Amino acid sequence: MKRIFVIILCLQISSCTLVKNDSNNWDFDHDLQFNQQQLSENVYQVVIHRKKNTRFTQLSSFLLRHALEVCQVYGFKLELLEGVEGFYDKQVAKSYIQPDLKAIIECPKK
Repeated sequence: MKRIFVIILCLQISSCTLVKNDSNNWDFDHDLQFNQQQLSENVYQVVIHRKKNTRFTQLSSFLLRHALEVCQVYGFKLELLEGVEGFYDKQVAKSYIQPDLKAIIECPKK
């Protein structure tokens, strides 16, 4: 019985390391999950997944800080593709589910 438990535990640990190599990342400071994909040498696409209680201010501040972390220099360009919350979205349609925040980060050429 112990051997089966140890084998199952080892399989679970090895599967966790495989998932870690995937593009899903967590930022525990902002409590966000995001995917990052490199499109070219200095261009990245970031999708920040929205949870029910995540405010847009958290998403946008994370995006700015993450862009600076990726580029490691100021002067980067952000192109927001979708997910920007309007001022009256919650008042007009309370049950509306906002899409994830999707952006392109273009770092300056070195």
